[in-house]
Amino acid sequence: MKCTMLLHAVALHSRKKLPCFFLCCQLLTLTSCFNHFYKTNNTTGVDSDKLRELMNEKKYFILHTATQYFALSNVHLENDQLNADIGQLAPGHQQFLHPQADEHNRFKKKDKEIVMAEVHLYTHDSISAAHISMPVKNFYQVSVYNLDKESTNIATGMSIVGITVSAAIVAALVVAATNDNLLGFGGGFSVW
Repeated sequence: MKCTMLLHAVALHSRKKLPCFFLCCQLLTLTSCFNHFYKTNNTTGVDSDKLRELMNEKKYFILHTATQYFALSNVHLENDQLNADIGQLAPGHQQFLHPQADEHNRFKKKDKEIVMAEVHLYTHDSISAAHISMPVKNFYQVSVYNLDKESTNIATGMSIVGITVSAAIVAALVVAATNDNLLGFGGGFSVW
């Protein structure tokens, strides 16, 4: 009986505020629901062994110059020279060119294969041909994107908590509405 009276008191006091609170919880839950994040893993320079390892993993190489971005295909190494054909970036890879930070960069689950495949090579050299043969030492920075497990796990946990709290609020509203009718407090409980 005390629980019923408490729910009734909360329902009466917050009839106008509860729908707003509930909608805010839902909006927060749905906009951040199960987000995925990646790290850029920026390093200064790169060596031939690391590039060979990335080539063996079938990564998607993106070359950054001062003003342009290129997709690299047919990538191979000869005597510490990176050789590759230059092309346009595939549409899916254009959206991850400028991460906001080293960590906590958001992506949608459907883009996971795209993001996890990217390797970004940065050079000050100008590119004017359809093929490059560039010394490995000319890459001043390399970014190998991979999953930011900590941020992704936190987002998943927060999503689960948000959904659980939202479900609990709905259940409390249903119980309060049912108890209002049963106890004769009049007209039922309306959240609007």
